[in-house]
Amino acid sequence: MSKQTIGYYKHFLVHPPTPAVEKINEFTFTNFAKAWAHMGFVPVLREIGEHTYHVKLYLDAVKIKDREELCMFTATYFRERVRELSSHAKCTQILVYARTWLTLEDISSADSLNDLEQSLLTLLPDETPFKCNDQGEGISHHLSNIPEVFSHWNALVLDGYFEPEYEEKCRLEDEQKKQEELTGKTVSLTFFMKTGGPQPTTWDAKAINKYFQGNVAKRWAMLDGYLPTYTGYANGVIQFNLVTDPRCTGLYWISLCDNIAAHYKQQVDFLKDATNFEVNHFIVNDIIGFNINAGNDEKFVRLNDRVQATYASIPKTSAFIHYGKIK
Repeated sequence: MSKQTIGYYKHFLVHPPTPAVEKINEFTFTNFAKAWAHMGFVPVLREIGEHTYHVKLYLDAVKIKDREELCMFTATYFRERVRELSSHAKCTQILVYARTWLTLEDISSADSLNDLEQSLLTLLPDETPFKCNDQGEGISHHLSNIPEVFSHWNALVLDGYFEPEYEEKCRLEDEQKKQEELTGKTVSLTFFMKTGGPQPTTWDAKAINKYFQGNVAKRWAMLDGYLPTYTGYANGVIQFNLVTDPRCTGLYWISLCDNIAAHYKQQVDFLKDATNFEVNHFIVNDIIGFNINAGNDEKFVRLNDRVQATYASIPKTSAFIHYGKIK
């Protein structure tokens, strides 16, 4: 099947869905779509045939490299999680390669799968790569050839399975575990003076940042090379910006964001009911804080000036957007 462009075949994407298709797309949106959009893909059911169901799969062409495996994942989702499709033998998927992806605001403000799809369609020029034939059929999968592993697979996806650096991160983690088994793990403790004051009494971001950065996050900026800044909370989702400096290496970003979000949930009373996180991630070339050892606590008084100097060099747009469920 040759790769076409969207201009000629766009009518396959905008064809009105039946009520049965709309119902399934509503289920997808309610349970999975926003999280997957943050991971770089959005599957939309297009049509239900007697033995085959047809899907439109929008994907971030820059972020998603293993497209065949992604197609298998989405086919597995519809078969295992949508009762009406569980007996179908075949799935076809139209692949739409988006070189410009949804913003955090596009995803957060969407109220339906159609909203996400319409936002994507406005981003796609006519020359967007598009894979289907003249009948509107895309890549085909015979579902008997795909194992029933959706729950396990989806957990990996939300942990960043399709992100470009995932394989390298797993390799580094394996090496680290082997090294720890051989040498034993050494833990160094440094005690820090908490300067954030008591629990915030308002949802104001300044109050929450004063408390969290002063009592928890400043040690991360000092020792580890990253610093979160809380920006908001809505519908169970903690929103924050993350700045990482050159010392922050060998980490898988989605796991770091999950760890930070868990600290917000545990440490800030207002955020104890949070379930998910959304993160704008900025990467800077300058060191945020100071490399210090126990007994150098006087350097903390200079942290704010150092942070401000680093923030002055932050790019206008984030390098990554991360989204996930707090574990």
